[in-house]
Amino acid sequence: MPSKPSLERLVRCTEQMLESAGKGDWDAVELLARERDVGLADCFAGQDDSRGPRETADAIAALLVLNDRLVAQVADARSSAMDQLATLKRQRQGHDSYGQVQEYGG
Repeated sequence: MPSKPSLERLVRCTEQMLESAGKGDWDAVELLARERDVGLADCFAGQDDSRGPRETADAIAALLVLNDRLVAQVADARSSAMDQLATLKRQRQGHDSYGQVQEYGG
């Protein structure tokens, strides 16, 4: 039977997610997020917790802080991608308009 993931391991997984997000490696972020989600569910599935309440609270606080940073990075990346998409659409419209003018002998 595999051992339960430790909260510290889940914190490291979240840190790896942040590093991957910083590099723009969204595939790695997705894989790590799945791993972390399973680990979180497994970690809190039973009541046989050998950690003290202080260690548990500290690890959960670290997870929350890291997760907030990750959410902010994802939001920034999404905003940047949306800006790039809008720019590409404008450029394409301009290119299409120029092509139409050329067709009419302009």
